[in-house]
Amino acid sequence: MWFTKDGRQVLHFLKSFWIFNPLCHASTMGATESAVLPSLLNITLDEIAIGLDRNQFTSEDLVRSYIARIDEVNHKLNAVVEINPDAFAIARQLDNERLISGKRSVLHGVPILLKDNIFTSDKMQTTAGSLCLLGAKPEREATIVELLRRAGAVLLGKTNLSEWANFRSAGDNATDGWSARGGQTYAPYLERQNPCGSSSGSAVAAAVGLAAATIGTETDGSIICPSGKSAVVGIKPTVGLTSRDGVIPGSPRQDTVGPIARTVKDAAMILNAIAGKSPFDSATDRIPYWPIPDFTAKCNPFALRKIRIGIPRNAMKKGTQDVDTVFQSAITALKEAGAIVVDDINFSDLEKFKGLNTDLVLLRDFKDSLDTFLQNLPVNPHSVRSLEDVIEFTKLNAGEFFPDRDIGTFEQAISSPHKASDVYQDMLHKSIYYAQNGLKNTLEHASLDAVALPASAIHATSMAAVLGYPIVTVPMGYYPKDAEIHYNNRGDLVTAGPGFPIGLQIIGRPFDEQNLIGYAYAFEQQTKIRQKQQPLIQPNTELEDTLAKRMGVLVKSEL
Repeated sequence: MWFTKDGRQVLHFLKSFWIFNPLCHASTMGATESAVLPSLLNITLDEIAIGLDRNQFTSEDLVRSYIARIDEVNHKLNAVVEINPDAFAIARQLDNERLISGKRSVLHGVPILLKDNIFTSDKMQTTAGSLCLLGAKPEREATIVELLRRAGAVLLGKTNLSEWANFRSAGDNATDGWSARGGQTYAPYLERQNPCGSSSGSAVAAAVGLAAATIGTETDGSIICPSGKSAVVGIKPTVGLTSRDGVIPGSPRQDTVGPIARTVKDAAMILNAIAGKSPFDSATDRIPYWPIPDFTAKCNPFALRKIRIGIPRNAMKKGTQDVDTVFQSAITALKEAGAIVVDDINFSDLEKFKGLNTDLVLLRDFKDSLDTFLQNLPVNPHSVRSLEDVIEFTKLNAGEFFPDRDIGTFEQAISSPHKASDVYQDMLHKSIYYAQNGLKNTLEHASLDAVALPASAIHATSMAAVLGYPIVTVPMGYYPKDAEIHYNNRGDLVTAGPGFPIGLQIIGRPFDEQNLIGYAYAFEQQTKIRQKQQPLIQPNTELEDTLAKRMGVLVKSEL
């Protein structure tokens, strides 16, 4: 008899089967018997597809495993705010569909987590982290959600974010990754590690394998920064490459939706599914090609050969020796991968750009677009129809933790100059002009294919945000073991310390995602940074555990 009550002999049988089964994919084999199936900390979409195609496991097994992993660590990380109550039923249906008619795409049956500002027309909530949107429903769910469903993805749940995508609190009161609904998200490489925001939950969930991949959104840095802090890959697409309808807005000029995953190729596969034109978002009319290209096509280790990569030194933060050291190693890796590195290509007008109060523009965009969004919500239980209503609710509801968590950014948005004002128009034109002189002209005048900087070079990220340019971030390195620990202004998050991940951002021209993905892939393959350090906090449940339990139940039920 090869089964026992606790399933251990079942697990041994399953391991033996996978080890000696010639159909098992070579890349799934580890050095030891316990690594027969890839760890969910590192499993790729290709490996998931192979396992599903060969009936090594089912989509339902994946859902069960990921939920178990969430249950293990979410009380420490607060990355996930909700599990889809229909996840098992959806997975079962997709498993049956695979058997009857085959798979829809590489994402068929693959569990994906969504940031909690992306609307779904199901039993899940969409709140931007605020209690005032509990129960709210739009007329239709987001286009990117429809596209993921069409590809066969299982929408596993929603991830935490900085409340209102970092448009609520200001100054010392602002904490990345905190929301009234989800609490404080922590990145997994240090205790109380700052996750950065606003797509904090999505990045952390991807980093520790709480789903196959996740979806984030960015107005200015909200995919790039958290991906860098959690040693994962984030793609901030060109504004208009992915539809923003059904997403709670920040700024229509800058908002974009993109994937966060553990590898560049996985992120590219997700982008394949969510990119494209939508009748509900006129920004997607800017897409210059049809059909949408396969964003994985340039994923080869030689993609950097003879590519001109610029290093705008004046955009780097001053006094960050640990980051500088890691970045220098990244430059060496770029060269070893065949890139032509053009160093000290400084951004023109950077100091002028940094001196602008671009929040005057961004906060007016937020105020106006949010008002319009709220006024058009057909199901709105708390009757919040404007930012003023949101402020009133936030002040009166104890669960929003006001005034300990202030509403400084809300208040700035209320008093920001109207779009027709000279102040708004002047600031908008200057920000675009200086960003073009900096980022756009540097790319063009130096005949660069892209520029590369640490993900912490926020002014470069902001220039790309103002212009709507794409960015891919990829793990670049880690703070040394003896690094000094630093805290945020509230004293409740570690902002730097031993083992803290550092990301590389690669910025390019509009709609040049395919090439940027290729450059990031070549760098990733050259360095393999993510494999060099494990998260401090991570779950233990693996697919083998789920399969052992299922097989144990099946065997006993047959006797």
